[in-house]
Amino acid sequence: MVVSRRFQNLIADSPYSGGKWLRRVNLADQLFGNTPTEDGSESALAQDSASQIMTPSCYPKNWNRRAAIAALKMERIRIPSPIFRFQAAKAPNLSMHCFPLVDHKVVMADHTGRMFQCDASTREVVTMAPNLQKAKSWPISMFIPSADVIGSDICISTNSCNNTYRLDTARNSWQVSNVKLPLYGKVEYVPELKLWFGFTKQQPKCLQVLAAADLSSSAMDSQSQPQLIGDWKEFEPPEGWMLTRGPQLVNLGSGRFCIARFFKTMTMDLDEVIDRFVVLTGVEVIPVGQDGDASTGIKLRMIKHKSRFHVSNATIIRAIF
Repeated sequence: MVVSRRFQNLIADSPYSGGKWLRRVNLADQLFGNTPTEDGSESALAQDSASQIMTPSCYPKNWNRRAAIAALKMERIRIPSPIFRFQAAKAPNLSMHCFPLVDHKVVMADHTGRMFQCDASTREVVTMAPNLQKAKSWPISMFIPSADVIGSDICISTNSCNNTYRLDTARNSWQVSNVKLPLYGKVEYVPELKLWFGFTKQQPKCLQVLAAADLSSSAMDSQSQPQLIGDWKEFEPPEGWMLTRGPQLVNLGSGRFCIARFFKTMTMDLDEVIDRFVVLTGVEVIPVGQDGDASTGIKLRMIKHKSRFHVSNATIIRAIF
């Protein structure tokens, strides 16, 4: 497989409350290709990973040894220095949110409503006017790159209702459907497979896994509930690793994804956090055989590539896109 080295992803992390750092990283190279270190060896990278985690002598008296040692068996992802550093305005309850646009452009908005647009390719920052009218505690953003690939509708459903709210962006009108989306979180469309990908619904003590579904207009307009076409588990956390929030899905194109999962390890009495980990795994979903497209019953399988981790020393990864 030939992986392009020109495409760069963005990582937003927080060094402190109200701060956001933005970094560029080639996830495809590190999760799909051979990623040698400067001396040309993969083993040196693994050794460097081990040196970044607290050694046993540094842990509290009742540290969770099994969970800590498990992290040493995984290679560390290489994250470059930040290209942008943002800080929220001085006020109580500092917070800053990051929203992706297109062509390596992102929008930064803090709790006061100030907004900035930054271009990671040119390293230019411009203010956006007007500011938000009110502070937003838990905002979400949706970016539709082209209505010619996937249509003009935006679909939103929640865990608390069995309906889907559809915004027709061409007519600027809302509709309510009694069909509920079978996927959780941000959903990515893969034109090569004519399918949408996201995560399975949240369930107590169950890991959300990557899944595919047909969310075309014909499927959403039917009376039957859209069904998952396939679902796959790419990572099994070691004993003692605790989830801190839901996973994130990054579309790398042509059926390839980066799946980011967020964990922490704690002391045996659950009284103190030892480390916070982000595990990034490269996966590829491909059709099995030549039995047609999604509308005629395509069969899929997932190929797992590499898993790498990032341990939070001074910063915590918040978003990857």
